[in-house]
Amino acid sequence: MTAYGRPATDMVDAEPVRAHVHRLMAAGMGRRTIMAKSQTSSGQMSKLLGHGKHPGTRRMHADTARRLLDVRLELAPSTPVDATGTLRRLRALVAVGWPQSELAWRLGWRDGNFSSLILGRRPHVLQRTADEVRALYDELWDVAPPAESAGRARHRAAAAGWTGPLSWDDETIDDPAARPDVGRRAADVLDLDEVDHLAEAGASLEEIGRRLGRRPESIEQARRRAARRTA
Repeated sequence: MTAYGRPATDMVDAEPVRAHVHRLMAAGMGRRTIMAKSQTSSGQMSKLLGHGKHPGTRRMHADTARRLLDVRLELAPSTPVDATGTLRRLRALVAVGWPQSELAWRLGWRDGNFSSLILGRRPHVLQRTADEVRALYDELWDVAPPAESAGRARHRAAAAGWTGPLSWDDETIDDPAARPDVGRRAADVLDLDEVDHLAEAGASLEEIGRRLGRRPESIEQARRRAARRTA
């Protein structure tokens, strides 16, 4: 685009962002609150959500998309919420080799409480619990687990059919209707250092995705997770 004298833009698919905003609003977060937390204008929000017969824009600036996707539902810590996302995050960590006992210890839980959740026996958790598990997931999803116990954890997860972090998108992992991308290996972790190296060399997000065998959206969500961990 630059070679032809046209402005180069970083545009992404707006549909996952629109779905995320609709989920936030359906759960009780107001439109103005979402705008304030994402630092987006009423015009940007109107273009995204559409009105009347207009379904909303098909593509949007990546920076605006990232800010909106980073908005998380804020509820009182004692509010019961669906356990789907919490369950999937814990299972994904086991799938890449983190033993359940280690995860329970890091969360400060008793083994019995942890087992009842990861086995799917608790349909709801407190918002406080969901937040704690999300923070642990953001911290560990791309960190190598203890070598001496990783194999046993991965075998347990494979036998149970649990999938790793790269099988889920941040936008859908909490959605009970979403299904994992089972085509990806559970233990396959994206090398963010390689992503940064290619980006510094001038490679576009699409080109980086082709080289590493990843969707651009997956690379972006990996960057967001890493940014949340270091924030």
